[in-house]
Amino acid sequence: MSLKKLSFLFVMGIGLVSFFSCEDHDDDDNNVVSIEIVSPTDGSKAANARSVEVYVKFSASVEMHELEIKLHPDGNSSNNIIDFDKHTHDKTYEFKETVDLSSFPTGTTFHLEVESCEDHDCKKVKKAEAEFSI
Repeated sequence: MSLKKLSFLFVMGIGLVSFFSCEDHDDDDNNVVSIEIVSPTDGSKAANARSVEVYVKFSASVEMHELEIKLHPDGNSSNNIIDFDKHTHDKTYEFKETVDLSSFPTGTTFHLEVESCEDHDCKKVKKAEAEFSI
């Protein structure tokens, strides 16, 4: 294959990748994102502080973009026990992680904050949160 043909194919390949990349999102205006915090539920008390399951389900009518999950003691947002961030174009995503909170005093309240961008530029953000204690 000649260098000229190879160069042409390379340029075409780059063009196709750019065309189908995540820069073109006309459907973002119609995208609806749902967030379900399965556990822990808002207002609940964890039965076992050594094994607290954080389970969050995301879904979108078109696609998701940026997903964020933060878990911290209430009033101390700098002490992130979970600090999850993921960029995806899937329609569904499930997050499950078991955390050990036994180093905190009984009665400590925790704040779970969950977000997902409904559009690629993150101008529309869907949020959910839950507070629970141990």
